[in-house]
Amino acid sequence: MVAIKRADVDDSAALSAIANLLQLITPAALWGASFLFIRVGMAEFGVALLMVLCVGIGALFLVAMLVARQPLAHTFATLHTRALPLFAVGILNSAAPFCLFAYAEPTLSAGATSVITRRRRCGVRSSRICG
Repeated sequence: MVAIKRADVDDSAALSAIANLLQLITPAALWGASFLFIRVGMAEFGVALLMVLCVGIGALFLVAMLVARQPLAHTFATLHTRALPLFAVGILNSAAPFCLFAYAEPTLSAGATSVITRRRRCGVRSSRICG
């Protein structure tokens, strides 16, 4: 049996803490920056095209994660059998609200839009948990 030195345990805990911190900060930075990009992109692309790009990039990322977790044949079978429900949920939960937020973006600040979106994602019943 190999004995683990105390320094190795401390290094492992420090690396784990750094990894946890990065996993917390990275999505928060991306979330906040996305509302600034919406404000800038509105003038260049318009509401509908900008939201198609946002939702499309998110969908490509999720499909890439699905392919990474499952064999390719199983991934296509899953997408084929669930295409219509996924499309409906994507329109109602992502595309439509983001189009409305982008339409309201010129009159709201990026911070206000971020807070409203967070509240919408958490839902009315879980508002005590989400703040």
